[in-house]
Amino acid sequence: MSGTEVDFKGSDLLFGSMLNAVKALDLRHDGRCAIHAHPHQDGDAKVAGVQAAFGHGADDG
Repeated sequence: MSGTEVDFKGSDLLFGSMLNAVKALDLRHDGRCAIHAHPHQDGDAKVAGVQAAFGHGADDG
């Protein structure tokens, strides 16, 4: 596990990682990802999907 910054923009879930982090390099080869947040006895949240890179460091921008 490693830290990830997560935010929502409209209906999109955005998450960030340092550019050369292993996580970021892995996503360039395989865009499948899952984020598991707030594991707690009362519940937690888990989101899975396929990333679409954009912004700084992305192939399209």
